[in-house]
Amino acid sequence: MDAADQTILHALASGDWVSGSALASDLGLSRTALAKRIAHLQQAPCKLPIHSRHGRGYRLEGGLDLLTQPDGRPQAALQAFKGLKLVQICESTNALLQADPQTQILLAEFQSAGRGRLNRRWQAPFAQSLLLSLRHRYPVWPAHLPSLGLVLGIAVVQALRALDVPARLKWPNDVWLGGRKLAGLLVESRGEALSSCELIVGLGLNVHLRQAQDIDQPWTSLRREGLLLRRAELGATLITALQAALEAFPHIPLEQQLEPLGQLDACRDRPILVRDVQNSLEGWHAGFGPQGALRLRTADGAIREFVVGDVSLRPA
Repeated sequence: MDAADQTILHALASGDWVSGSALASDLGLSRTALAKRIAHLQQAPCKLPIHSRHGRGYRLEGGLDLLTQPDGRPQAALQAFKGLKLVQICESTNALLQADPQTQILLAEFQSAGRGRLNRRWQAPFAQSLLLSLRHRYPVWPAHLPSLGLVLGIAVVQALRALDVPARLKWPNDVWLGGRKLAGLLVESRGEALSSCELIVGLGLNVHLRQAQDIDQPWTSLRREGLLLRRAELGATLITALQAALEAFPHIPLEQQLEPLGQLDACRDRPILVRDVQNSLEGWHAGFGPQGALRLRTADGAIREFVVGDVSLRPA
């Protein structure tokens, strides 16, 4: 996607009709060349719903909430972050950030091969979700590192609630809203025990998503819940929250960092199914252990603890 495509996107971002003649003139293109560019944006990977009508020009259905300004710079809310890079299209923000050691924070308008926990595919149509990855380094491998995803999930939920988004956390680090998945976190670590540690933290959050196919679990977006937030401002809030939680993680007792879990938990005292690498068990969610392990009360009254796993709600 080049500068001309960016100009077209910003011209259509309002969702209003735009004169094809005026747009072609601004770009120094013929009407035929402009039509070819529009057709390219309508096709994969972007698949933008751009409509054309004789005498009216072009209109992008629903408009676009872009992370960049018309001159290509990040929106004002994002400009204070050092080491931040914006890309239009990539396969995966986590993978791209891992391959780019000079970048500390990466945001994308679209990713074609995004993934979450358990290698689930993360769908995100162009400019409808927040696709964020950030890098953090520790000089020594932190204790309780397996609990970091849970701590970061708490940080994201608290940041959203400060914006009047009544989100909750589904163990270990899915963000729920209205009983459906709104966002997910993926934490990837590299390093050796007793030495330094580098983390890549990926966050995908549905902001304006209206329709999606092939999602294997109930999902929602801020827009579907009637919450209209700008992606750049939301991104700035969540970057700040994640960076603060990462900085604090080695220095504050884990039990203290996990204290908000009881209030934010989406599944407390509800029937659930827990899957780990070995088996699946049904029972009732019975809270958490001191290091964030999920407690499951089975039908015989026994309490099982899970350090890793996947949780789904069951009928009452």
